[in-house]
Amino acid sequence: MKPEYLDQLTKWFDEEREAFKAKGAKGEILEEPTFLELVLDAVMAKHLAEIRSDPEFGAAILEGR
Repeated sequence: MKPEYLDQLTKWFDEEREAFKAKGAKGEILEEPTFLELVLDAVMAKHLAEIRSDPEFGAAILEGR
């Protein structure tokens, strides 16, 4: 995956994680796989249009490259 795509995903992920922390998520829950999936789902829901607008970005996510 291109570094800029990974950087963008990381930024979005961190923003969502911080939003959940602001809503009260804390402690060990922040590292639980189920919680991390919830954060990823939130990222994808909010940013899907941006990802799809760049076919290479979308392919990188879907194909894991």
